[in-house]
Amino acid sequence: MSNYFEPLNIAVRGAFQRLFAALSAVFCFAVAFAVAPNELAAQQYYAQVHGWTVNLVDYGQGPGCTMFRTAGDNTLFLRRQTGQWQIGVRSARAPGSDTIINIDTGRSREMWNAVVVPGGYAVISITPQWVRSIAQAQFVQTAADGDRLRQISVAGVAAAMTKIEECDATPVAQGIPQSANPPAHKKNASSNKSGSSRLYATVKGWEIYTDVPGCTAQNPGEVIVALHTPPGGGWELHIEDLEGRANDMSFPAQIEVDGRTFKDTFFTFNGQYYGSLELDLRKALAAGKQANFIWAEYNLPLDLHGITAAFLKVEECWHKLTGYNPQVSSRAGTYAFK
Repeated sequence: MSNYFEPLNIAVRGAFQRLFAALSAVFCFAVAFAVAPNELAAQQYYAQVHGWTVNLVDYGQGPGCTMFRTAGDNTLFLRRQTGQWQIGVRSARAPGSDTIINIDTGRSREMWNAVVVPGGYAVISITPQWVRSIAQAQFVQTAADGDRLRQISVAGVAAAMTKIEECDATPVAQGIPQSANPPAHKKNASSNKSGSSRLYATVKGWEIYTDVPGCTAQNPGEVIVALHTPPGGGWELHIEDLEGRANDMSFPAQIEVDGRTFKDTFFTFNGQYYGSLELDLRKALAAGKQANFIWAEYNLPLDLHGITAAFLKVEECWHKLTGYNPQVSSRAGTYAFK
């Protein structure tokens, strides 16, 4: 008898397992991906990492961290919940519906059963092997609902994942204005009383702004070059987009400072180029007289007069904004020259 009913038992168990998985997914993921990042009511911009936006989000059950990147109509989400990485892909089906998502990293390809959550995303948890596969990829193709695969660049994803882990471990200080977008730099922002930027200080021609997510020093030249520290710490270089490039593009660039050359990869997002500001480069800029930012056919000169004072004032601004206290914080502080 047991052998006779065994196929039925297996089928029943499988049906209950699928039902339990679906209900669990709805319960867990509806909280995690209830709406798109730019629609979340309680969120704070945390950092911009190589074209990925990392936000600190309050889902109603305590803060969490989400990273996302959008290219055209394709948005890819990654977040970690209770130590488990999850990925979200847009779906046109109604919330609560079953669907299938397809993910291809070039090295790995798989189809999963998923549940669509409110906001229009099909989400799944992924294994450590898949996390590594995504972290090592340059492009990922995703699809839901049997639609065609759409390619999206995941350049910089490993650095963004590290930032997610940092964000999870050390949430940013309270009181930072809620925003899901990186800072938009504008000349004469202090005269725009309704804008999101507030002039913090002026030092040797450089203007330092706060009330954007973090602190930013803006150069006095016609083309905007900005030294930025996001709430999560670290240093970023922002340059005004002179070409109108699309989001999520990367291209090689180099920075020459009094004969020294620093190579980097710039990323485009919302009218800005993003680059890194490592310690050696910060020290070279502080000691130099002129820098040249070189990419494609462009050679943008920057007079470095006053940049040392600008770095130090941004450091001061960041410490005041975040309330950082090295005596109680487990994370490293943000400093201009150490």
